[in-house]
Amino acid sequence: MLPCMKKVLPLLLLVILSAPAAHPCTTFFLENNGRPVFGRNYDWYLEDALVVANQRGVEKTAAFLDDPQGAPAHWTSKFGSITFDQVGREFPCGGMNEAGLVVEVMIVLFPWQTVPTGKPVISNMQWIQYQLDRHASVAEVIAHLGDLCIRQEAGVPMHYLIGDASGDCAAVELVRGKLVCHTGTSQPVRALTNDNYRRSYTRLLRWREDAGVLAKPPEGIGSDPRFMRACKRVCDFTPRDESHAVDYAFETLRRVKMPKLTVWSIVYDIAARRIYFKTQSRSALRYVDLPGFDFSCGGPVKVLDIKADLAGDVSGKFTDYRPEENRKLVSAAFEKIWYVRHHKAKALEVIAPYPETTHCAEK
Repeated sequence: MLPCMKKVLPLLLLVILSAPAAHPCTTFFLENNGRPVFGRNYDWYLEDALVVANQRGVEKTAAFLDDPQGAPAHWTSKFGSITFDQVGREFPCGGMNEAGLVVEVMIVLFPWQTVPTGKPVISNMQWIQYQLDRHASVAEVIAHLGDLCIRQEAGVPMHYLIGDASGDCAAVELVRGKLVCHTGTSQPVRALTNDNYRRSYTRLLRWREDAGVLAKPPEGIGSDPRFMRACKRVCDFTPRDESHAVDYAFETLRRVKMPKLTVWSIVYDIAARRIYFKTQSRSALRYVDLPGFDFSCGGPVKVLDIKADLAGDVSGKFTDYRPEENRKLVSAAFEKIWYVRHHKAKALEVIAPYPETTHCAEK
């Protein structure tokens, strides 16, 4: 485990992941003999999102709904990426960049406290975009974890599962006030739900001692049962071709889904730089091929409504981004969840116009 910085997240993350009663989301990683596949169920109350093709060479400054209590982070993107943005563009729930780095976020059950460190500050949701913008691998993310302070303003703790094209994977989370990374030998099974990794894995071992290693994992939608079922599937996986791995990942997501709450199921074929996804209202399988996108800065940013009635390869169905789309997305996100409605005005002031504050870096 690697100690890192402190954490802090803005109300924008509350928008997505602050339902303590739901304890949503499941992620896992299949190594697949050097052609890794990453699976993710997004369990929440809203299906709305934009799938965004983020450009490289874009200069950005972190934004907040409240006082960041420090200097906002400032950076320029090195990599293009495809992300799933529900709170607003540039504040994604997860995605993959053109180097093959995948970052996905989940709510975590137990609260944590942080204090300012003097490092540049970024929000939990924008931290995802920062990693996809700046880093090519899990090793790079871990090496730079101490560069930023992640700000929590909404009181909703989160953690991340990250994976890359080399087959590396890590769980990144805050435990007892310190950011830690579970990877390599400290991550015996590559899965994550809604409790911290060490506690989840300890409960898995205890269950195996009581029930036996060959026992069927428990049913139920709680964090522990989903973690145990995901771990069983990861351990039982036999590497074959990519098609098999993708199908296996979707079947795993089916077995850990939450009725009426699983709004997206996403599988990243990292080696192929392809993202497959299904949604609650559109069961047809869709996919996006990153190599087909021009991620250079200067042209219109391309986006896709995740609920569009499409099937198959949707890479060519993206359209030019319009600011009113982001405003509509932000308004829906803050309006449809009752406990963040009082932040809606500030979100429309800060998050909705945020993309227009970014610009191509000078060459």
